[in-house]
Amino acid sequence: MKRRKDLLLYGDKDIFSQNKKDLAENLKLIREYRKLSQQKVTNILHVDRSTYTYYEVAKTEPDIFTIIKLAEIFNVELMDLVPKNGAINVRVKMKR
Repeated sequence: MKRRKDLLLYGDKDIFSQNKKDLAENLKLIREYRKLSQQKVTNILHVDRSTYTYYEVAKTEPDIFTIIKLAEIFNVELMDLVPKNGAINVRVKMKR
């Protein structure tokens, strides 16, 4: 296992690129299952619709606090959103 910047690598495979796609798919599937529009979710999250759309197409990742809020909105366990191997790229900004 190698360490490069903030990505965890197994061999040459970047596990976070696949996990980002898995998270995106989970967000879309659960949102559609709950019959919520992207606009409704963005209104609750207080983010631009384009920001949320980027989450669903794996262009960007939500931070851990947003993932927790999404689990609450969708009324699912946090692990229902997170990829099955549980690896997500968590970036937390520390207040100084």
